[in-house]
Parts: sequence; C-alpha cells; structure tokens
Amino acid sequence: MPGLKIKSDYFPLIFILAGSALLKGFYVFKVTPYSDFLFSDMGGYYQAAWDLFKGDPHALGIYAINPPAFPLFLSFFFRLGHALKVFPFGIEPVLLLNILLSTLSAAAFYFISLRIFKSWTAAFILTCVNAFSFSVFYYNAFILTENFSNPLVLIAVFFLFLGDNRAWALFFSGLILGAAISARPAYGLAVVPFLLYIFFMPYPVFRSIFRCAIFSIACLGMIGGIIFKIKDVSKGRLIGVSSGGGLNFMIAQCQPRSVASAAGGYVKLPSTIDKPEYGDWTTGRPFFDQEYFYSLGLGCIRQRGPAFFWKNLAAFKSFFIGPLFPSSDRPAWGLKLLQIVRGFDALLILSVPLLFFFLQTLFFDRLKLIFIFGLIFWNLTTLFLFSDAEQRYFYSFEPFLLILSGSVLLGFLKFSRRVSKEKSPLFLVP
Repeated sequence: MPGLKIKSDYFPLIFILAGSALLKGFYVFKVTPYSDFLFSDMGGYYQAAWDLFKGDPHALGIYAINPPAFPLFLSFFFRLGHALKVFPFGIEPVLLLNILLSTLSAAAFYFISLRIFKSWTAAFILTCVNAFSFSVFYYNAFILTENFSNPLVLIAVFFLFLGDNRAWALFFSGLILGAAISARPAYGLAVVPFLLYIFFMPYPVFRSIFRCAIFSIACLGMIGGIIFKIKDVSKGRLIGVSSGGGLNFMIAQCQPRSVASAAGGYVKLPSTIDKPEYGDWTTGRPFFDQEYFYSLGLGCIRQRGPAFFWKNLAAFKSFFIGPLFPSSDRPAWGLKLLQIVRGFDALLILSVPLLFFFLQTLFFDRLKLIFIFGLIFWNLTTLFLFSDAEQRYFYSFEPFLLILSGSVLLGFLKFSRRVSKEKSPLFLVP
C-alpha cells in the first residue's frame, strides 16, 4: 500500500501467526490425547500413508474408499523427513504439518483480506479472528483431508489475487488448487469460480483466455499427475482422484444407516447410526465402483421425486445441530467451545444477505467478493449432492464466510460515517 512502511506493518502479523502456531501446538500436543485419534478415516489415512512409505504400496486400503492422493502426499512428507533426518516417524510430524499449513493459510487469509478491503486494520482484525478460531485448533488434532486441502485453497486464492497483475502467479494458483482437489475431490467445483474470476478481470478477451489457460494447465497438470500415480498404486482398478464419490452420492440420496462391502470396507453414518429403521446395506461391489453407486443414488432420486431436493436442503441444519465427526470429549470443554463457535458462525451466515446492499457501493473490490461468494456456493452445491451433512464440513468455508461477514460490518461502518458527514436540510437550525 502506498505511503506505508511495509516491514514495520508486518510485525503484528508475524506476532499473531507465531502466537497462533504456538497455541495450536500446545493444544494439540499437551491438551488433547491426539494418539487416541487414529480411528475411522484418520487411522485409514495414516495407515495408507505408512503402507505407501514402508509397507505395501498397492494395499487395497490406500484406495478402497478414501481419496488416495492425501496419503500419497503424506507418504512424500514421510520420505522427505526420512531423507533429511529432521523428525522421527509417528503421528506427530503429520500434526505438525497440520499446524504449519493452517498457519500459512492464516498469512494467506491476511493478504486476501488486504486485497479486498485495502485496509491494514481490517485485514489484521479479521486475521486475528481466523487464526485463533477454535475450529482450526480442534480439527488440527486429527488427520483429515480438510487440514491439508483447506489451507491450500486459501493459498491458491492468495496467488489468484496476486495474479491480477502477475500471470506467473496464476500458474502457482492452479498448481496448488490442483493439489487441494486431488487430496479432497469434493473441492473440484472450486475450479469454476477461479476460472470465472480470471476471465472477468478487466483485460482484453484474448489475454483473459491466455491467463485462464495458464491456470488450467497447472491445475489439470497436477491432477493428471496424481491420477497417473493412483492408477499405478491401484494397478489400474481406480482411475481418478475420487474413490468414494459414487458411494457418497448414494449415501446422500438414499441415507442408509450403514454400508458394508464384501470386497472390503464398512461405513457407519453419524447422522443415521441411531436410526435402525434406515436399514443396513450390504453389497458385493467395492466402494470405488463409482458407476454402480451413482446408479443406486440416481435410483433413490427417481423414487423420491422432488422431495429429494427438500430433504437434501434440510440436511444443512446438521452444520449446527447435527452429529460431530470426529468427536472427542477430551478436553471436556472442547466440544462446548466448538458449539459456541458454531453459534457465532450462524450469526455470520445471517449477516451475509446484507452484503448485496453494500455491493452497490464502491467500498470494496466487488469482483473479489463475488468470487468468495462463488467459492461458498459451489462448496454448498457439492455438499448438497454428495454429502451426509456434518458439522466439520462447515470448517471448509468458515474463513470465506468470515470475509463476507467482515465486508458487511466494514461496509456498514463506512456507510454510517458517510451519512453522518452529510448535512441534511431537515436538521439545519434557522
């Protein structure tokens, strides 16, 4: 920003980032029983990464149900640590990676906010809220794709905004987003707002197309490389980054209580586990048989008709009052604090409609705000079609919701100041 001493302005940011990282480390390693959290998906990811590193690189558990790219990245991390001899084997390095990525994403969040609001103060305040959100602290104790992909999406957005006048940054944005999508395929639709943002930047059409091509080549190149590796790991049984997309689609539409595969695998659903009337499904097909499970899901849609739309929409209430997975009652106050955060998130959502009023002003970068809104919209679209909604899925777009809500508050404050400075004839004393 012109007229500002950048180096001195970064000191508060560095202090906040360091404090956030230290507190997250203290919470994860000193407060939580993190070694007990290797159950369900978390244990599966860790075992798959270990198999790729030291065990059987073609083990069925690597690609049977969960996205195999995430353990591929973790196994690379293990190899790097082993080659450099910088850390011992175990769960601790993975959790340290969680903390590192979430801290880097907080830095990216700061510069994203700065680009939108053009205010050091506004960006700093919002970054403080984001960096010390208990959602980040809570989930950092678990091995989840969200802890890898969520920070990468934020970093990809940072490079996207940096690419406003630097085309090379778009390449890194696409590369990083491709890694995030590979590890968590549910973020695949995020490509849409990224490309629309690049295309609608105020450049000549041919230049906009060229910039879209730079981003697309990097993003598809990363995803394509991962697909090639997954094909090798699965010996050609799985082609793609998603092994459970069809299964997730079927679960969202048909809502069984559990699904078991004779080919290996068993899924219990947090939202229906206490509802035996929903039925327990069994199949002889492997969970990565996408076509089969998509056909089952489409069959449930045809059977239910238009009611499926309202059923899926009603499932969004689970973001706030539904089951929490992963869940741990240690520390005892953790879940209570997380519910307080969810209440705060509900207030943020209620404030977002006011944003359409302030979009008519020139206070902020409207194209960037529309892009942020688009990220949330496409995320919700994926959850609508593919997810049995759970509270942790809110974690993925919490930072972007904070930006939208922050824009409402800041827009209201600026609008109020402008109105207060105007002298209305009705209040003039003769």
